[in-house]
Amino acid sequence: MFSKPILKALFFCLLFSSSLAAQLHNQGALISIKSGAMLSVQGDLENAGAIDNSDTIHLRGDFIQNHPSNQGFSSINEGWLFLDGGQQAIRGNFPSRFHYLVLAGSDHKTASTQASFVTGQLRLNEWKLALDSQRLEILSAEPNALQTGQNGQYGFISSSGPGGLIRKMDRPAPYLFALGGTDNGLRLFRPMLIQPQANDSSQVWASYWAGDAGQYGLDRQQKELELCLLNPLYSHAINREQGSSPLQISFYSDPNTEGQFEQLAQWSSSWKYLDELQNQLPSFAGLQSLTLDSLLSNWSDSLFILAQKSPELILEAAPAPYCDNAEILLSETLGLYNDYELYINGQVWGNSPSPSFSPLLSPGQYQLQLLGQNAACGRWSDSLLIEVFAAPQLQLNNDTLIVEGSSIPLAANGADFYNWSPSLDIDCDICPQTIAQPSSSGYIRLLGESMEGCSSLDSFYVELRPRVEDILFIPNVITPNNDGQNDFWVIQNIQLFPKNKLRILNRWGDLVYRADFYNNNWQGEFANGPLPAGTYYYILDLGEGWGVFKGPITIIRQ
Repeated sequence: MFSKPILKALFFCLLFSSSLAAQLHNQGALISIKSGAMLSVQGDLENAGAIDNSDTIHLRGDFIQNHPSNQGFSSINEGWLFLDGGQQAIRGNFPSRFHYLVLAGSDHKTASTQASFVTGQLRLNEWKLALDSQRLEILSAEPNALQTGQNGQYGFISSSGPGGLIRKMDRPAPYLFALGGTDNGLRLFRPMLIQPQANDSSQVWASYWAGDAGQYGLDRQQKELELCLLNPLYSHAINREQGSSPLQISFYSDPNTEGQFEQLAQWSSSWKYLDELQNQLPSFAGLQSLTLDSLLSNWSDSLFILAQKSPELILEAAPAPYCDNAEILLSETLGLYNDYELYINGQVWGNSPSPSFSPLLSPGQYQLQLLGQNAACGRWSDSLLIEVFAAPQLQLNNDTLIVEGSSIPLAANGADFYNWSPSLDIDCDICPQTIAQPSSSGYIRLLGESMEGCSSLDSFYVELRPRVEDILFIPNVITPNNDGQNDFWVIQNIQLFPKNKLRILNRWGDLVYRADFYNNNWQGEFANGPLPAGTYYYILDLGEGWGVFKGPITIIRQ
């Protein structure tokens, strides 16, 4: 193909400029290059007529299309155009159409016509084709209709504004969008592969937007909380112009120059997280492929940017049950944030630099959620739904004294299950009502548990004394003058002897007071009136064989 005889006999008007590089101007005629022939133009090729190219044209200057209707080449499904020079342009006042277009030579190319069409194949090789705000449309639906790569470099298409690459697709195969740009002189080849999922006639427009997205009104700081970093070097604009088949899209980046990106964000009044990107084996040397987890079917906004999502945040709770008498231990094990806030039923419960919280909650159902934040971003955990149950309410005796060898009745309620301890001193250690006969001083404890698994613990202290006299203290004087001191005859620990009987006599043996189970409530009265000051005598029977105590009790009145 590359060693064809140069066509010398042509039916057109050929003009040459006075410069060293010859220029070919077609002012309205038909240029015909037959199969097996080759035309080599050392300067510009300006066309205002028609070119029927059945083989090959080598062009070192610009291709200038100035015919309003024929779009340059009239040949159908044939003809090669090689751009063999240095900096070359496809320009003119009207759209240009090529079948096979090859970027060759020694420098990058530009296209500034209203639009450019390739009906067969576009080979970029290692060169950049700068479209600016123009559109380049590849009309062939063959997946290999766009090719790139030569001499260790990948060619790409750059554009701005409405400019971009349009490809037609009709089968479930990967279609290359060889896009890219430059950043401070650094070539950034950042292609995409778009694969339809069905045999559906589709047309997709895509463009590489160089630089910070903010210069296009897409402020990278205007983003969802969970987006930490958006690619500062470029973004992609994508729009489906025809078709409805879901599309799988793969992006490419260089982690060494851009950083590691594993998510994709989409612009919709602000940057919003779209989906995860899965790392796959790269198809292009030095680049990492990033394929969307999900398929895209329709989108109203077509601006996408590689993103870094905030670190994972997992709120964990200690195992259930959760009870109103115990703190709920909540934690976030990764600890990748500087500040944490715990929300309970949508309200802030507390914040801390530590990812651990211990709320004490009343019975009910709760939604728990943790917010972790760093300087640039943050993340919400998934919600935890928990139910808090009421713990048993236990009420036991107060601390008490007993005589060695005696027993204590035990009674409890408020729980579904009981466990008394120490079990060796208790008749039935799982019964709500039982008898304890302590063998030594110490605590009697009760563990009560509910059907939901909540438990409560209560206890009281039992002190053993060898004699009854070591327990009781019977005063011999009262001063019932309503001053709040010693107004009542108080026998310490009398409540330990509920079967007691008390009799008080005057000096002549007359009964002036009696009580069955005396409860420290006598203040020197008889028949609802005060007894005169003087000495009286008591007889106290503790009952149940604990003995009878007798002695004087003096009433002093002032």
